[in-house]
Amino acid sequence: MHTANMATIDEITILAILIMDMGVEMEKDRMVLNHLFVNVFNQILKIEEKVIREETDLNLTVTEMHVIEAMGKTTAKTMTEVADKLNITLGTLTASINRLLEKGYVERTKDGEDRRIVRIALTPKGMEAFDIHNRYHGEMMDSVLTHLNEAEAEVLSARSEERRVGKEC
Repeated sequence: MHTANMATIDEITILAILIMDMGVEMEKDRMVLNHLFVNVFNQILKIEEKVIREETDLNLTVTEMHVIEAMGKTTAKTMTEVADKLNITLGTLTASINRLLEKGYVERTKDGEDRRIVRIALTPKGMEAFDIHNRYHGEMMDSVLTHLNEAEAEVLSARSEERRVGKEC
């Protein structure tokens, strides 16, 4: 990953650590925390877009990259499955899928048993983009984790476990 991007990720990491250390007891704190999270999220998207545009030969937007990520490399998925995973409408997904089809990253087929069902899958080019995106996120997480002390890592781990258990219920 590019050094300038790492510096920005380092700044985001420090901000994230500060956020984790903040108490969220009063409404004002909640508003500040929300503002910080929105800013961090937007900065991450800007970095991701820059990496996709400048450090790869992928002709993709961040939105298209996230559609590829949601599709995954396993079996073909229905449009509804992917739209639900991204929490977007079928119309929004259809527009992205049409662009990805034109660029050669996905293929669309009718279901063998029910022709009304449309399935989408990554092409080899789409799978390569998926792998590049996963490596980027891995490098970003490695950078973040190197800045955490043991107590912060434990807090993050506990929060992650709470979310995982919450999703299973």
